[in-house]
Amino acid sequence: MIEQLEEVHGELSPVVITAERYTLAGRVVEEPLGVVSPLRVRIDQELSAITAHNILGYPILVGVIGGVFGVVFGAGGAMVSVLEELFDVILVPTTEESLSRLLPPIFVRLISEGFLWGGRCRRHDSAPVHHALLHST
Repeated sequence: MIEQLEEVHGELSPVVITAERYTLAGRVVEEPLGVVSPLRVRIDQELSAITAHNILGYPILVGVIGGVFGVVFGAGGAMVSVLEELFDVILVPTTEESLSRLLPPIFVRLISEGFLWGGRCRRHDSAPVHHALLHST
């Protein structure tokens, strides 16, 4: 029988028996045990499926872009308010006071209303007003 086994497979009998054992062990390992847990879908896979959806993807895209614009312009508006208050209360009066000691009033006004205010003109009785608004009346 050993001679037949060696003739059929073309190998020595211990090699054939070892190969058969490994094949049998591989089958045992590959067989399901009967209880298989379902595969979990990762959150990034779920998000990718939703955002790349033919219909749902576009409203999500519009919402994300709108949210980004809202945050940028909302935060930008708040920062502009803070910087304008800083200029109105601290920087411009301090600069005008310091420059008035060194320069004639026309140069102080030119620097404070031109350079510091960026082309805006201030009325002494109200908040800063743009030049175009002053010249339109």
